[in-house]
Amino acid sequence: MAWKLAFQQLWQACTTSAGYLPFNPVPKTWLNGDFKSYCLQLCEREQLTLPYEPDWHALEQAGFQRQHDVLRLQLLRHCFKRVLELWLIMDMAVYLQNHAYKVSIDTFCAHALTPRNIKIEGSR
Repeated sequence: MAWKLAFQQLWQACTTSAGYLPFNPVPKTWLNGDFKSYCLQLCEREQLTLPYEPDWHALEQAGFQRQHDVLRLQLLRHCFKRVLELWLIMDMAVYLQNHAYKVSIDTFCAHALTPRNIKIEGSR
C-alpha cells in the first residue's frame, strides 16, 4: 500500500495532476524487488516518462507516511461506523412509514457473529 501511494505521488508530480490514478494490480513478483524497480516497472506499464530522477528513498518514505495517515483516518471512520449504520436504518424505516408501511426493526443474530445484524421488516 505504501509503495502504491508513493507511486501515486510520483505520478501526480510528473503529470501535474491532482486526480487519483486508478491502475490495475501489479504482479506479486514486482513486490520482491526494491521500490525503485517497482516504480520503474509501473512507469513503463502506465506509459509515464519521468522528467527527472526522483529521490527514491524520500519518495518511499513519503509513501509510508501517507499510508500511516490513511490508516489513522480509517480508525476515525470506524468510530462512527455503527452510528452511521443505525442512522441509515432509521432513515429507511421512516421512508417506509411515510409510504404506508408498518415497520419494525430488530436484530436477527448476535453482534459478535456479524456487525450487520439489523433487519427492517415492512408490511402493509
